[in-house]
Amino acid sequence: ALARRAPRPGRVVIEVEDEARTWTAALDSVVAAVETTGSRLSLTLAAGRDVADAVAVLVAAGARVRAVHDAEPALEAVYLALVRRDG
Repeated sequence: ALARRAPRPGRVVIEVEDEARTWTAALDSVVAAVETTGSRLSLTLAAGRDVADAVAVLVAAGARVRAVHDAEPALEAVYLALVRRDG
């Protein structure tokens, strides 16, 4: 299922049908950074690019996209940001 909200600019997770690392080279023109785990691609989009660009590139390269999610920050990162802001 596709995310109902627009992902935060710059960070997105895309799940593909097979090994994610298969598709990293195809994303070079639209990402600043990419990490893979199994079938998940965690992307930092390049400036001026959005999630639709990344999905289009993957599909054009032959990937079967299964899902697109907001990149959720780790709970620890959220906590530390709040503590630093308030402290």
